[in-house]
Amino acid sequence: PTMGISRYLGRLLGLFFNDATHCKKLHKAYNVIHHMEFYQKRGQLRPTTLFVSFNINDLCLNFSHQQVMDALEHFLHSYISSDHSIQGMTIATILQLVGLVLDEQYFIYSYKLYQQTAGSASGSSLTIPLVYIYLFYWQPDLLEDLINKNELFFRH
Repeated sequence: PTMGISRYLGRLLGLFFNDATHCKKLHKAYNVIHHMEFYQKRGQLRPTTLFVSFNINDLCLNFSHQQVMDALEHFLHSYISSDHSIQGMTIATILQLVGLVLDEQYFIYSYKLYQQTAGSASGSSLTIPLVYIYLFYWQPDLLEDLINKNELFFRH
């Protein structure tokens, strides 16, 4: 019953995150080439340029619901304008709906019903924006420095 809410919030928060952080998402591998060519044309691709990639295994399945909710609340209060709403939804409503989706996650394993109390379904459209917002507070100094220097930062 929460799938529709999850899809709606996933799109809403995903777009809002991209706009607020100026973070680019690469949907296809060829997008990397396009961005690297643009980066090179601006004269920023140098012999000292570093490329970094990292993966955090099983993060979608293991994050604390409370920590994600705290990060989301902080993020929304930091980036939403004075009317405290996105597309007519208040911060309080967004937080309540995200909390509902996280609290109402169940799955069946070996013919038994379980409630998921940490993380979220990796296929849920809400999971990825929540993880991005959660990670955003692990890397704020790095992101701010990269944005100020007009450097590239992508996520896949």
